[in-house]
Amino acid sequence: MPSPQPQRTITAAALEDLPYIVHLQRIWSNQVGFLPKSALERYIDSKNTLLVKERGQHAGYLNWTVTRNGLLRFIQIAIDPPLLRTALGTRLVNFTEDSARRNKCSLIRFQCRTDLFANHLWQALGFYPSAIYHRQTARRKPCLEWTKNLIEPSRFFPNGGRRVGLCQTTGPSNEDEDLDATTPNEDDGRVSDKRPSPPMS
Repeated sequence: MPSPQPQRTITAAALEDLPYIVHLQRIWSNQVGFLPKSALERYIDSKNTLLVKERGQHAGYLNWTVTRNGLLRFIQIAIDPPLLRTALGTRLVNFTEDSARRNKCSLIRFQCRTDLFANHLWQALGFYPSAIYHRQTARRKPCLEWTKNLIEPSRFFPNGGRRVGLCQTTGPSNEDEDLDATTPNEDDGRVSDKRPSPPMS
């Protein structure tokens, strides 16, 4: 008798998973933004996209990039609508965080529009709001930047790892200058020409 299949698995996405990722991105485009198919392919090729499966079926994905100074940036996180509130998003974030710690990353960051319920998830997972990015047009909602320190906070901020107040800005953060130029949450359809960073183990 074959052994039972694990209920939930997380693996690196393959190119054969691309149609599913494109489909799920289309469903959640107002929340996670838009990346061209070619950009999604690059993240997959570089092993920078994780795929979560529920009982062997596609259930969601997460992609990321890592800067040269060890800052990991979540780019998109999307879960199949019928599987929301089943802790799959938490599972993906925790899995990636564990890999980031093993690979000596110093921080994790992610931008989320201020009007999205997902902001509650980031707070529950130990992230803190570190900046608000205001857009240049009324159509675009402000984005809240969430940060989590992965090493001793005092190495970054003398106040124990929490910035005093929120940074109010209308442009990119200078300390993230070697990040991809745009995160999907900015919802303007652009993508950096940079290739994704090398995969984590």
